[in-house]
Amino acid sequence: MPVRSLSRRVLGLGAVGVLATSSAVLSAVGTAHAAPASFAGTVTAGATPADTAITVPDGYCALRWELVGGQGGAAGDHLGRRGGRLVGTTAVAAGDHFLLQPGQAGGVAGSEPVGGHSGSQPSGEAGDATQGGGGGASVVRRGTSPGGERFAVVFGGAGADATGADASGGAGGDGNLIAEPAWLPTHPHSMGVAATEGDGHISYTGVACTAPQAPFLYDVVPGDAPGSLQITFNPPVSSPVDGRAAITGYEVSLDGGSTWRALTPSSMGSPHRAVVTGLAPAVYRVAVRATSAVGPSEQSSYVTRSLQRRLGVPTGITATVGATSMRIAWQAPTDATGITGYRVRASAVVDWDHLERLPEVGIVDCEVGAGERSCLVGVEPGWAYDVSVYAVGEPGTSVETGSTTALTTEVVPEPRPAAVVPESSGPLVPKTPLDDVTGGERIEVSGTGYLPNSTVVLIVYSTPQVLGTVVTDGTGAFTNTVLLPAGLPAGSHTLVASGVDPDGNPHDLTSPVTVTASSTGVTGTGGADAAATGTTPATTSASGLASTGADVALPVVVALVTLTAGAGLVVAGRRCTAE
Repeated sequence: MPVRSLSRRVLGLGAVGVLATSSAVLSAVGTAHAAPASFAGTVTAGATPADTAITVPDGYCALRWELVGGQGGAAGDHLGRRGGRLVGTTAVAAGDHFLLQPGQAGGVAGSEPVGGHSGSQPSGEAGDATQGGGGGASVVRRGTSPGGERFAVVFGGAGADATGADASGGAGGDGNLIAEPAWLPTHPHSMGVAATEGDGHISYTGVACTAPQAPFLYDVVPGDAPGSLQITFNPPVSSPVDGRAAITGYEVSLDGGSTWRALTPSSMGSPHRAVVTGLAPAVYRVAVRATSAVGPSEQSSYVTRSLQRRLGVPTGITATVGATSMRIAWQAPTDATGITGYRVRASAVVDWDHLERLPEVGIVDCEVGAGERSCLVGVEPGWAYDVSVYAVGEPGTSVETGSTTALTTEVVPEPRPAAVVPESSGPLVPKTPLDDVTGGERIEVSGTGYLPNSTVVLIVYSTPQVLGTVVTDGTGAFTNTVLLPAGLPAGSHTLVASGVDPDGNPHDLTSPVTVTASSTGVTGTGGADAAATGTTPATTSASGLASTGADVALPVVVALVTLTAGAGLVVAGRRCTAE
């Protein structure tokens, strides 16, 4: 009779490695969406061995197993070897059939030294008068046939020998086999010798299905076709024994997970690729998830991508240059779809010899709504400007387009004060009364209602003398201190702040001045201290208008030269008005 050592059988288990350790792995699989009825049981071999068939019900994706082989039969005072023990978890599907054949203990030497059965099938070797029979192996088979494919097997123990030899009785039913094909070697099963004596048993516990893990989203890029996005992702990675439900498909969200639609991969390689079509220009937050019979997986992280529309190009650009200002006009594109406004840019043409003046003369940007067709911008006298117009759309959804024609304007002329006091648009407000002042005195005045960030010229009449210029603040107001000419004759005069209103019309605020005495022999210098937010000291223009107190000789025929389109220097970032 052959003798098979226990050590050889235990070593045989190491080459199988298909059942996965249950408790550590399955604790991380999550919670099933709807827990099914309990599915568990234990089948023990008895005096009349039998097979027990089970069928996996809906809602279960794995089974935890414990297989214990039958003990070998006793001989005299010596007990047979205990059977093996195998514990682990296998992936299953609803409707899978298994036949359970627990190992029976071997017979006692002498009286009836039969080998133990595996269910209805013979398994352990028979003993004799001095040797106990071998214990039966515990076997799980696929299907319902007693002789079908063995899915899991654990050995039975060897029978004892009455002479005390090392369990050299009937050999136990052989086998340490797990035939589950989708096993992971990183999840080894537990194997060893049973802690119990007697008949073997097979226990099983169903592991309810949980949703798949989240896919891994690699990237989202605009597709080849207009209005499409190409999505690249990897399917969820999980062990087949962790209770995850089978993936039935994929879904995509374009709003970060609020709503979902079906997603059909065009490539099922690694990674998967899919294309979503029929999308309007917009900013999309793309995420994917897997679907299953028990519900969807968690969503992947999302990727933000934009589909952009190329906007139409404005046409018919014109620029009408006035004193310290220009009005830029254009026509809307034939297709104005997606346009939310226009951006107008006037850039001073500065040569290398005057490059240091660039921060001063600057770049003027005018932003207006989609319904506007012109805007008024303040510019620095003495310079020409390059002008262009751009259509703009919603941020992230449109590609800004340039002008069909960018033009260069003529040089912006210097402002020229009127020969006589212009018609007043309202009062110029002095800080203190001006009914008793002297030549050479500093006075503070304030005005409102001008084009924001535009240039205002301060002039004293009767004979017009330019006292300086000031730039209004963002509300079209200023406060400034000027120096009256020292030689200003005694009598009545008029102080004028001449500029343009937000519509480009002349805006001349006036204040009467009464000079009671004159400081003779001294001519004042232009400008003085800025006195409030948004103002600068009164200064001469870039080309030197006139120093404060100097007479401006004008021919009688010179009509009132307005600053109709006039506005002062507007540097980069300064807003403008539109029509």
